[in-house]
Amino acid sequence: MTGSRTARTLGLMLVVGVVLVSASPGTGEAQENTITEVRVEGNQRIEDSTILSNLTVRPGQQIEPGSPFDPLLLDTALKSLFETGLFADVTFVRDGTTLIVRVVENPIVNQVVFEGNQRIDNEDLAGEINLRQRTVFTRSRARTDQERLLTVYRRSGRFGASVVPKVILLDQNRVNVVFEIDEGPLTGIESINFVGNRRFSDGDLRDVMRTRESRWWRFLSSSDRYDPDQLAFDEELLRRHYFDRGYLRFRILSSSAELLPDGDAFLITIAVEEGDRYTFSDVTATSALPEVDVEPLRELIETETGDEYNRTAIQDTIGILSDAVVTAGFPFVQVDVEPDIDDDARTVALHYHLVEGERLYVDRIEIKGNVRTLDHVVRRYLRLSEGDPLNRGLLARSRTLVGNLGFFSDVQFQEVPGRAADQRDIELTVEERSTGEISFGLGYSTSRGAIGNVSLRERNLLGTGSSLTIALENARTGGLYSLAYSEPYFRQRDLSLSTSVFSSNTDRIGTAYESDEQGARIGFGFSLGEYLRQRLTYGLTWVRVTGREEVQVDLGRRVISAVTSAWTYDRRDSALLPSKGYNVGLSTTLAGLGGDDRYARLTVNGGYYTEVLWDEWVLGLLVSAGIIEGIGQDVSIYDRFLLGDRSFRGFEYAGIGPRYLGTGRSSALGGNMFATATAELKVDLGLPRELGMHGRIFGIVGTLTGIDRATVVTNGGTVVDSGSARASAGVGLSWSSPVGPVRIDWTSALAKESYDRTETILFSLGSTF
Repeated sequence: MTGSRTARTLGLMLVVGVVLVSASPGTGEAQENTITEVRVEGNQRIEDSTILSNLTVRPGQQIEPGSPFDPLLLDTALKSLFETGLFADVTFVRDGTTLIVRVVENPIVNQVVFEGNQRIDNEDLAGEINLRQRTVFTRSRARTDQERLLTVYRRSGRFGASVVPKVILLDQNRVNVVFEIDEGPLTGIESINFVGNRRFSDGDLRDVMRTRESRWWRFLSSSDRYDPDQLAFDEELLRRHYFDRGYLRFRILSSSAELLPDGDAFLITIAVEEGDRYTFSDVTATSALPEVDVEPLRELIETETGDEYNRTAIQDTIGILSDAVVTAGFPFVQVDVEPDIDDDARTVALHYHLVEGERLYVDRIEIKGNVRTLDHVVRRYLRLSEGDPLNRGLLARSRTLVGNLGFFSDVQFQEVPGRAADQRDIELTVEERSTGEISFGLGYSTSRGAIGNVSLRERNLLGTGSSLTIALENARTGGLYSLAYSEPYFRQRDLSLSTSVFSSNTDRIGTAYESDEQGARIGFGFSLGEYLRQRLTYGLTWVRVTGREEVQVDLGRRVISAVTSAWTYDRRDSALLPSKGYNVGLSTTLAGLGGDDRYARLTVNGGYYTEVLWDEWVLGLLVSAGIIEGIGQDVSIYDRFLLGDRSFRGFEYAGIGPRYLGTGRSSALGGNMFATATAELKVDLGLPRELGMHGRIFGIVGTLTGIDRATVVTNGGTVVDSGSARASAGVGLSWSSPVGPVRIDWTSALAKESYDRTETILFSLGSTF
């Protein structure tokens, strides 16, 4: 089409040129070289005025009566008309002093049809192309859409796919467009090989990447499909891996993907240059601003002399120092890093320098991509508002907080010039992800037997950020039915609201009683700082306790009305799978307030996590303790603490602590005080990371003691309560299997009493325990 168009254009220029020469002013008839009329022919749908307005020769000027028969101007007008995409052919014809514009309109798309697609729905494919019903058809648009569909299939891992556009002519200058698709097989990855790596094995580096080699056990994953964008991201992950382990001069020399002759898999080869490992020879901090005291900030620096070079630690330190300076009231202070690299000694002297930054302010904040989540839901997690001083440390913190919501698969910030020289607009672009969950589960636990559960949860209800959960569960030890709702920003304030109603029946295995509970709770939470949060909860529960004669004093119906205040301080890098940091929790409960049980209860817990020995080996040190004291009455068995099973591996549920020993039977009575300390080492088993399998080595020491003996009817039996420390140690294995998490622990009780109930193997399979 382009060649024919060029030929027509040259022909037109030649003809028009000859005509103009023959009618030049030298002939004495200059007026015949002026256009007196422009007439349009051949148009069916498009108005004459639309065509005439597109005879553009330069901005604001069109071919019109009074214009000369100039071949250059006519050539420009011809190109302008073609560029509209509305016409299959355009020719100019001169009839005396009249310019005739003859057009052949491009057809209109009547229907777009996809044939042969099974893996990708018609709606998804239609959303990727430009040709739609009642749009103008051109072959160039069809070719563009063909390439776009091929790209879509390649991104889904089908590089052998083919797409052929076909056009069916209809009456009234209409067409049907049919894309015939052969999706082809999934294109896997035969192998990922590295060249030049000495410090880390091929397997170590493959574990760093998101792209995986095709293996039979990855049938539920798409990670073994070739995606060039994913491979580019993997290269950045490799750089981060080396830069965070001292290899300052690491480079990726080349990365190639070779498609096998049969077209069903790629061979990926990555050539690297590792370089030497560098360490920090010196770490200093200074301030160019006399009003900023740098001494208190030195303790916040995460890079230390003698440590191996770590780029992430440097970036984290910049963010921590920026936050601290802003909190101290200096919003325009900037933290610069000046590295002094000594390649001979393989060291880096690091200098953090606080200087006065550019005085910039936030003009406007625009949120894009939140097609479901409301704007104000995102804005309340931003640490910057319009009019605030622009602080990039707070901007990075905002990105983390928005990402932690779990509503978006991607969060990006971009600064663009504002309406004034000292202003910047912030563009926040997010990509929504699914937040609704429905799950059906079957599981098994050695302590609870077979478990069945179904739950329905929406974490972003109607885009408001609220959550609603409905859960049903049934097990050998009882059932639970609950409905819970939470609002993280009640009435648009930093105040969370949570409510729940529940009904349960529980067989307290190992004890002398069972319980049925129905109740409701309402709670409010609020921040006391960036990492400190407090929560107040009121609960009202109706309880019916049934059991054996030794606890008959506590049997019957009762109402428990209690208020709980809890504080949490969390500096862990992840709440689910922490690898560093610490957390502390304190909870106090006061029961009474019109209820039957009156007591005060205090519990504390804490944890510290750090990486040791090798990557993926994480040591966790955890402590917990609690005490309960009756107010004007003894503490009932229903309100006491119980230890065992998951709370103290190596012992059965309620397997330690005060116990009733009678003729032919015994039962746990619970305790008024407990304390435990756990050391657990998470062990990397050297298996592919996506298997989600890791081991652990652990040791536990603790005790449960204290009981109001007046609540126990002995009838010839005895109550024992040594208060001695118990200890256990063991190994375990966890697997995030396709059917739910699998967990098994082998534990030996190292210190125990003769009446304690031990448990060597603790196993669970399922999604909710």
